[in-house]
Amino acid sequence: MILLNRVILVKLELNLAYLVQVLRRRSTHAKEVLFVKLFRENTSALVRREIILAMTEWGHNYWVSDLKKKFGALSNWERRCFIVSSYFLGDEGKHWRRYMASSFDPFETVVRGWFSERFQKNQSVP
Repeated sequence: MILLNRVILVKLELNLAYLVQVLRRRSTHAKEVLFVKLFRENTSALVRREIILAMTEWGHNYWVSDLKKKFGALSNWERRCFIVSSYFLGDEGKHWRRYMASSFDPFETVVRGWFSERFQKNQSVP
């Protein structure tokens, strides 16, 4: 895998987020390791949001489930993305959403309602 810290193009947050979007199309162990490292080391909410979506799309529920412990420390974009990802956790996500509903801000409540309806018709990661 390319050493991303040496590639000038990915020093820009938007370019790195796009690269994550492109790489998420096919799951490999090397990409998973890279994304976990990027998530830990990167402070960009945009990049971290894309990583959450990638891990959800790949079905890495153990990683998504572990992230719910850090929900309060996530940025607004990450929180909303995690609410969407929680639908892929099955009953665990359902119980979590019910328990956390009172702590959601108004926009997070809208996101939950929107994705709840969408999930009934289309169970894919946005």
